[in-house]
Amino acid sequence: MFRHKPMNAALVPRTFAESCMMAKQTRDNRVEQRDSAQRGAVRLEAAGRTADDRSGNDRYPVLSGLRGLAALGVFALHAYALLLFPPIWLGHPTVSFLLAWPMKMGWTGVDLFFTLSAFLLALPFVRAQLAGTPPPDLGGYARRRLLRILPAYTVQLLILLALIALGISMQDLSQPVTAVRLLVQPLFLYDIGWSGVVQMQWPLVGSWWTLPIELGFYLMLPWLARLLRPGRWQWLLLLIAFAWIWRALLLWTQPYVPATVFLVEHLPGRIDQFAIGMLAAYAFCRAPRALAWVAGGRADVLFVIAASVFLVLPALGYVYGNPVGAEPDMQPLLIGWHSYASLAVAGMLFAAGRGTRWVSSIVGSLPLRLFGQISYSFYLWHLPVLMWLYTNNGVTLARGPFAFMFYGLLFSIVAAVISWRFVERPAVRMVARWSSRADVGLPTPIPVETP
Repeated sequence: MFRHKPMNAALVPRTFAESCMMAKQTRDNRVEQRDSAQRGAVRLEAAGRTADDRSGNDRYPVLSGLRGLAALGVFALHAYALLLFPPIWLGHPTVSFLLAWPMKMGWTGVDLFFTLSAFLLALPFVRAQLAGTPPPDLGGYARRRLLRILPAYTVQLLILLALIALGISMQDLSQPVTAVRLLVQPLFLYDIGWSGVVQMQWPLVGSWWTLPIELGFYLMLPWLARLLRPGRWQWLLLLIAFAWIWRALLLWTQPYVPATVFLVEHLPGRIDQFAIGMLAAYAFCRAPRALAWVAGGRADVLFVIAASVFLVLPALGYVYGNPVGAEPDMQPLLIGWHSYASLAVAGMLFAAGRGTRWVSSIVGSLPLRLFGQISYSFYLWHLPVLMWLYTNNGVTLARGPFAFMFYGLLFSIVAAVISWRFVERPAVRMVARWSSRADVGLPTPIPVETP
């Protein structure tokens, strides 16, 4: 068995901005050390990933914090909706409205998830193209993506099925539990239907609806990543336009029923958000002048502006009388709402990538970073926990709606930590072991000066 020594910390990028600079430096040095630089870049990416997997830490703390905030937003929406949106501060309608606003727009956490996922997954492909090295190995990429999603999901599905057999309800009760509904769950074939033709089957957990979308993007990324190069990236703009056209055609020609809504909200209706995330990664590594300008205080200002735009975006719906909600809107201006949200997220990512200290101290703080680490398990378990509490008189037992939200958050965190500790982390370590075996025989990466 081979044992690898820890890599020199100076060789591992502290931010993904530095990783792009290192890739560019590798390309510039290819005349002298072409073979060594290419193989070193591959080793650097794998070693950095392996070190992260073993330690459980995120190289990019602000992005991990953003992931945690997105998960908290989704939780706040679901908990607040179960309580039927009660006023937060009686006698102070304006204050109550402002406090309720971030909870009511918690569904935008999904917009953040999708854009962030595309950004991070596209970066290795952009860096490889910039450095002139081979793209990430498809086999390793597929293993990492599947082990990121499937283990925690499969364990949760088995637990829910066992609870259903025992007569304990933690699942979505909007549809009866039939054999067909159970059959589609492990295949991610829920939320597929056509009015009057194919009956749509609902997921056992409502929040699962995003998983087929994420998996669909995982399948497309290796091919879409071929467009992340000069002269080709413009094709991703056509994907954004196509998503708008798809959404408009469905909303304007089909009856507004759940089957239509889910067709609009699934791929290709959400491909615009992934395309924007990919383009953000491409611009981040390919726009050195803009990157140099967005630094320090400017990066902080950009982050605050982008985050503020993201928070007030639902107010765009007031043009038609009401703020934008979780359901797709047929109004022309709002057809592309998800693209607007992704552009705001891209601004936050661009600023966060410069390693800003002020933003890092808040968004990248330890509590949010740790929460981002368990965010996937938290996303899976928060709704079953809330449903179980709610259907067992949790609001009454907690002696109030906001005490109910507190206990729901607490129990959801406990379930998420257990899932992360005993399911997610072992799967990540398995990927790390495979990566280590794949790295045997590669040379030590070349030191690169960073600005």
